[in-house]
Amino acid sequence: IVVVGAECNPAVKIPVIEQTLAAGAAAHAMMLAAVALGFNAMWRTGGLAYDELVKRALGFGPTDAIVGFLYLGTETGPPAPVESREWRDRVRDWGTAG
Repeated sequence: IVVVGAECNPAVKIPVIEQTLAAGAAAHAMMLAAVALGFNAMWRTGGLAYDELVKRALGFGPTDAIVGFLYLGTETGPPAPVESREWRDRVRDWGTAG
């Protein structure tokens, strides 16, 4: 398990949201790299990602953020089926948006 966090510093020029998003992009890159190397990857958050005790135990400061827990490894069986929605249910045309 890889814990990905953002060391957010509100005193610097880069907005905190961008610092957090950069950590998210790094997490995504780690997942892509793991898959490219033949591993499987799953990104989870959940309540522990927002728990102050967990953050402190992992060495994060009060303004830092855990952006996710990456589970990396080798699949031992077939992946569980995933229910897929029609893409049209998730896309909106700005020209016709109400």
